Amino acid sequence: MTSPESVAAELKKLVGWGAHPKRLALCPELRSLAGVTDDMSVVEAG
Repeated sequence: MTSPESVAAELKKLVGWGAHPKRLALCPELRSLAGVTDDMSVVEAG
């Protein structure tokens, strides 16, 4: 189960960089919440 603290930590890392697909796809907690699979491309995952 994903904890709110870990999701918040990943979102805080992205502050100032914007929600670029390549950055979002590298966040494991956000990937889990979005249901991203390993066979998706970085842009699809983002």
